Formats: sequence, C-alpha cells, structure tokens
Amino acid sequence: LPCLSRIAYRRCSDCRTEEDCEIRHVFAAVANSARDVLDRTTVADAIAGPERIAVGAVEPVS
Repeated sequence: LPCLSRIAYRRCSDCRTEEDCEIRHVFAAVANSARDVLDRTTVADAIAGPERIAVGAVEPVS
C-alpha cells in the first residue's frame, strides 16, 4: 500500500481517513512484522536455514 511506504508515501485515493482504514491497519501489522524479522535476522542466520531465522510468536491482529 502506498500509504505505508517509508520512502514513497502516497495517500490512497479510496480511503476517507487513514486512521479508519482497516485494510491499512492489517497491512501495517504485516509490514511491521516483516521488518522485525528482517531486523533480527543476519545473513549468517539466513544461510544456516529456516531454524535459525528469528521468527517470534505470532500475535493476533486486533
């Protein structure tokens, strides 16, 4: 979603407000989770295989 981009932000044309957009909230949680995993995973972890990748417990989106 362009409204979640950190370097190429654009407001979505079909949203009334970003605060009330449930799709944005879900995709923001996905993007944040992906960033968290990437921030905690080294190249050595990735080469070592899936058991070394820093995937934490999955929390439900509210």
